[in-house]
Amino acid sequence: MEINDFKKSGVHNILNWIIPLITCIIGLHFTIIGICQYDLSKIPGDLGDARFNMYILEHGYLYINHIDHTFWNAPFMYPFQNVIALSDNLLGSMPIYALFRFLSFDRETSFQLWFIVICILNFFVSFYTIKKLTNNSIIASIGGYLFAFSIFLFCQFNHAQVFPRFISPLVIYWIIKYFKKFQLKFILLITLGIVFQFYCAMYLGFILLIVIMPMFIIFFISNFSNALIFEFFKRSNLLKIFLIFISGLIMLLPLINHYLNIFKIIGPRNFNNVLLTVPILSSYFFSSNASLLWHFLSYHGIRDNCAWWDQELFIGALPWLAFISTLILFAKKRFMIENKKLTLITLTLITCILLTIRFGDFTLFKFVFKIPGFSAIGTVPRIMNVFLFLFSLLLSLLLNYIIKKNRNFWFSLILLFIIIDNLSIPSKAGAFNKEESQERLEPIVLQLDSVNWNGKNAFAYMPKQHNENDFKIQLDGMLASQLAHKPCINGYSSTSPKGFDEFWSEYNEHGLYYWLDLNHIDHSSILLIH
Repeated sequence: MEINDFKKSGVHNILNWIIPLITCIIGLHFTIIGICQYDLSKIPGDLGDARFNMYILEHGYLYINHIDHTFWNAPFMYPFQNVIALSDNLLGSMPIYALFRFLSFDRETSFQLWFIVICILNFFVSFYTIKKLTNNSIIASIGGYLFAFSIFLFCQFNHAQVFPRFISPLVIYWIIKYFKKFQLKFILLITLGIVFQFYCAMYLGFILLIVIMPMFIIFFISNFSNALIFEFFKRSNLLKIFLIFISGLIMLLPLINHYLNIFKIIGPRNFNNVLLTVPILSSYFFSSNASLLWHFLSYHGIRDNCAWWDQELFIGALPWLAFISTLILFAKKRFMIENKKLTLITLTLITCILLTIRFGDFTLFKFVFKIPGFSAIGTVPRIMNVFLFLFSLLLSLLLNYIIKKNRNFWFSLILLFIIIDNLSIPSKAGAFNKEESQERLEPIVLQLDSVNWNGKNAFAYMPKQHNENDFKIQLDGMLASQLAHKPCINGYSSTSPKGFDEFWSEYNEHGLYYWLDLNHIDHSSILLIH
């Protein structure tokens, strides 16, 4: 059977669905489901960030269910207001979590199922996007696998807030489509996509902007010879674009306003505290030790002057081979002209890397950091969560170029190669026992339900003897407070208001009373739980 006949057959149509489905199942097995285990006994991450994100999602569900009466003033770090805006709010993906809670799954299980669904969405949205650009299910499966199940993500599983990024591939796709026909509907879709990404996570929203701002400029410059460019400069068209962007800002205002209020209280982040988190060249070849093939690259990036575990940016050999091959092909006559999308995506990727890499103490990110709002990015290596789609797209477009030159099925093996390239040992990823984490809270909730609350407005959980990190205790108090529906002094977030660090660092009555006095709270109105 010839290729054209095969493409017209029913078998080909079936394979168009079966190939991505099997690819996704394999990816889930080696990542999120492998970490959670098939009995859902484990939760990805540690007892810090993972449980904090779970708290935020549960708080959203309680707000939807009219149990918590205000979203932004969550009942932790009492009496501080607007406390949710101290970190990401996860509003965009919260309905997925809430659906599982409405189906009567408990908080921890709903968090696991939310995580799994987000990974599935990351795969199938990136698959759909690449399929639209290449019209090839195998190539789209390769790109989708890299975006959704890369070994890079093993250094991110403790940060659940950076996983709802499924809208980013669509935004990048809509930019490509806009510069093909200059249709305003794509400007509207781009704007709505950016707004939604911010609602999924402020962090991801700003990272997406780091990608699409240079991308838009590069695509715009490359289209100066396009006759349709004159449509862009028409006054009526510019007015419509302006109105669309203003509408996007208006949609973001309910969100941004809360973060601006926090900014006024907390103040700007110090760039010197961010500088050492900016990736260096070797970070891109620093692998997670969970990688089956590349674990030997998991040692050279360990260093004392930064959180090295966030610097594991290696995404496998195949994407880098594609990147280098594309640069070599640039020297080929007419390659850049005949492969315009691949050329522009490569230039965008190079620009994004240059904007966010550090050479000694020099980095262009210093100038990005000064743009209003971008100081929200405190851990720069998380940029790879969106950059990953540029690598996926570059690899996919290069493969598409190759098979057009060589029409045979050998390239199908590359799907196997991308899986092998990203093979991992899920048990090496950080995870904690779900049942044990629930049992930690039971004695606290039991005390909260049995004590007399007359004249008490909130409680502080301060065990007299413990040998654990303080953040675990703080989150125990927060999660127990959520189960008992009682406000607590305990708190955890990406930053904290003035005075709370005393209670964080001096986990005793001195630290507690310092916080209470600062906020003019009567000591007797706080219940102490030991």
